[in-house]
Amino acid sequence: MKKINFDAKLNKPIYLCLGYFDCLHSGHLAIINAAIKRAKETGSKSALLTYSDNFFIALGRADKPVFTLQERTGILKSLPLDYLIVRNFDEDFRKDYGFYFLNGLLRCQNIAGFVSGTDYRCGSDGCGADYIRTYANKHKIEYVIVDDVFSDGEKVSSTLIRNLLADGGVERANSLMLAPFFISGKVEKGRGDGHKLGFPTANIKLPENKTPLKFGVYIAKTKFDGKEYVSVANVGDKPTFADGSTSVEAHILNFDDNLYGQRIKVDFYKYLREVSKFGTADELAEIIRNDIKSAEEYFI
Repeated sequence: MKKINFDAKLNKPIYLCLGYFDCLHSGHLAIINAAIKRAKETGSKSALLTYSDNFFIALGRADKPVFTLQERTGILKSLPLDYLIVRNFDEDFRKDYGFYFLNGLLRCQNIAGFVSGTDYRCGSDGCGADYIRTYANKHKIEYVIVDDVFSDGEKVSSTLIRNLLADGGVERANSLMLAPFFISGKVEKGRGDGHKLGFPTANIKLPENKTPLKFGVYIAKTKFDGKEYVSVANVGDKPTFADGSTSVEAHILNFDDNLYGQRIKVDFYKYLREVSKFGTADELAEIIRNDIKSAEEYFI
């Protein structure tokens, strides 16, 4: 997959996936697969249009992406998608009507077809499927509308994914996405409370530009240097030690090397419990031992 800018015109015709694709869930995958299928059938190329991470800010919404643009790019490389087209979603672009948005696509790219979900809208006037179909027919472009995907009677959507993560439902959210929810960052030196308890942790900052995960303790895997380790990760503060600062603290099982300054990635798999204040450090240590046992059993 090649990543290109919005105005970098391709010579070959493309089937273009329309949307934001901020969490790459199973509904998004259905759209991508439909574009890949039609591209192969017609001798065209498949492409996906996504936006830089100021999308929600430009819309005046408090939402944040589940995966950043850089993260989405990495995840999409696992698919047989030909191109990832990135456009900056700024204030001027937000104000454009759907007609001008579609015209811009035709001007910048060789479009064989549009592919979207049923509820896709474009432009400040919210042009939907009927308008896009009429526009596509006029310009002799195919328009493929992909049916919604459902899970347990609920439509799979970015809103559903964000709500699940906010409620600690990371296990179900992961089952609906192309990759587990993760947080990455450079390991920073902490207060050493975990080390004193016998459970040293690798500490990274909580990102400001991603959908927040419910504070709590999770079964996780920590990845670095091409290896992965079963872990127990605390997301949030440390009330037992009267520490109100927030971070991700990953206790990596069967690993005791110094990771300060290294970049790690923590994949979250299951919510275990709330962050709680314990009366003594020994009580906390006993709970952590139970957390570790749960993590070991989870990946058996």
